[in-house]
Amino acid sequence: MIHRLAQAAASSGGPEEIVAAAWAELPLLIGADAAGLVLFKSKRVWIWSKPDQHERGDLVRTRLSDRFDPSGERRPPLQPSLRAVRRAHLSLVPKYDDPLRLPEDQTGCVVEIDLAAGGSKVGILHLERVHSLPFTEQDKQVLSTCAALLGLAFGRLQAQQTLKDVAQRDSLTGVMARGALEEPLQRELKTGLRYGTPASLLLMDLDYFATVNDRLGHAAGDAVLKAVAALVQDDVRAVDCVGRSGGEQFAVVLPHTDVEMAQVLAERIRADIERRAFMVEDGQVRITVSLGVASLRDASITDVSRWIAAADAALCEAKAQGRNRVVTHHACNPAPAQAAVLRAA
Repeated sequence: MIHRLAQAAASSGGPEEIVAAAWAELPLLIGADAAGLVLFKSKRVWIWSKPDQHERGDLVRTRLSDRFDPSGERRPPLQPSLRAVRRAHLSLVPKYDDPLRLPEDQTGCVVEIDLAAGGSKVGILHLERVHSLPFTEQDKQVLSTCAALLGLAFGRLQAQQTLKDVAQRDSLTGVMARGALEEPLQRELKTGLRYGTPASLLLMDLDYFATVNDRLGHAAGDAVLKAVAALVQDDVRAVDCVGRSGGEQFAVVLPHTDVEMAQVLAERIRADIERRAFMVEDGQVRITVSLGVASLRDASITDVSRWIAAADAALCEAKAQGRNRVVTHHACNPAPAQAAVLRAA
């Protein structure tokens, strides 16, 4: 069983597969009536119970879900009694000492073991028995080994997710990186073409930004870029995706947003940047921005490259008209082929 669990932990594509492998054999091998597994970072709880112990399984879920405080950390056990077993901590906790307890004749015992990876706790493995003997030392040794495997597996998944998150974020501004914008663009395009759901794309470029770098240095330019990214994120909704598409250019994907709504937002962003004095080491910087808007309601937009090209064409028109303005793309506006990818103008 441990060998099969190790194989699943090494090759799993996600936490569900790891938990499924654990539930396939571990509770039955240990003789548990109900079991639970918690991951702290994702605040997720998985439950297993025997067919005649669904009520207990629900109680396990409630108790384990309550083990998180607002910061996402584990709360201490109600009545801890810790004991070291093979470098892991097992906690035998008298059960049902709160309003959730079962009738008094349904006594049993509980065993919990922390799941750890790299010296940090990543979760809890929890098992319960009813009308049965307490967990034996052999049971605890098996659980300790399984918990070590599970902790390593979940730790590996969290590390992979962290690396993915880093790769998808622009290192300077913290908004989405250029390549990460492809996913929300594809998602909104497919939804819009299939169901007619509105969506819009904003492309924006800081006007004469090279002057900031030339006169004040790149440190000042970086400070302005970070402040602009923060300002745009404050102006948009949580469902909107803000990304840095290159240099001083940013993009915003707006789900469920028609062209009129997108124009209003674009104008608000333009006005907020124009009146903001951005603080840098040597004083203040004032700057303006040009924006191009393209909506999926535009019949000429049939794929992501055309959508980007349409917004880029509108942005180029805004700059040609004198900058510090918002221009919306219409089907009659030319969209140059070379603007089919996000670029820094």
